[in-house]
Amino acid sequence: MQHKAWIAVPRSEVPKGTKILGSTWAMKRKANGARRARLNTKGCSQRPGLHYDEDNISSPVTNLTSIRIAFILLVMSGQIGWVKDVNGAFLTGEFQATDPVLYMHIPEGMEKWYKHLQGEHVLKLLVPIYGTKQAARCYFDKAKGVLRQLGYEGSKADPCLFFKWMKQHGLAMCLTWVDDKLFIAHKDIIMKEKRWTV
Repeated sequence: MQHKAWIAVPRSEVPKGTKILGSTWAMKRKANGARRARLNTKGCSQRPGLHYDEDNISSPVTNLTSIRIAFILLVMSGQIGWVKDVNGAFLTGEFQATDPVLYMHIPEGMEKWYKHLQGEHVLKLLVPIYGTKQAARCYFDKAKGVLRQLGYEGSKADPCLFFKWMKQHGLAMCLTWVDDKLFIAHKDIIMKEKRWTV
């Protein structure tokens, strides 16, 4: 709700023949003892051609050769590395205009928030939440756009390797692996990029 991931719509607004997705909770205890609950759609019930285009759901990840080269450059240049795990990464992605509209049943335990609505309602997804087939690809597209705004160029050899040249600080690189990022750059650039939230 905080991320505005969906809106409630009457069941009558759902086009006929549209499969409404279910959801499940993924529970986890973190190393510090905190508990986390993540809501996921049941992506296994999505059907190709109806809920997604099979050719447009995968997200690339950086290859091992790029990682090895990046670490060699890190050691040789005396720069520093910074690994960022993006919290709530998939909730920042955006559907493409060609993606079909997805609907989900109200998750178990959240029905009380929708009792004031008259008639049966379902949730229309506004972002590809965890579990949807499109989630990783949509997040990658969003992250790529943000990196380009920060001045990074994409590598022709590896779609998950981004770099930029600066006169004062030399080469800065960012390697992506789903929702994890490895920045390698001069410490001043790393401090600047730490404000990056996607």
